[in-house]
Amino acid sequence: MRGENSKDREVCVQFSGGSDSSLTAYRMAQEFRKVHLLTFKHFGQINIENSRKSFNMLNDKMPGKFKHQIVPV
Repeated sequence: MRGENSKDREVCVQFSGGSDSSLTAYRMAQEFRKVHLLTFKHFGQINIENSRKSFNMLNDKMPGKFKHQIVPV
């Protein structure tokens, strides 16, 4: 993001709650003002609660930095 201050911007991460998306969210939180975590819930999906648990862990580390939403598709 040349010429732009990412600390003033927001970013969106597709968030399953697994280790890859959790690490991505954490890294983005270091670069952006707010991180929106989107979990897409679809038929047959299991362990959707992992995303809530992982969100809570991230939010404990950096309160108010993340916003989590589960979106039915």
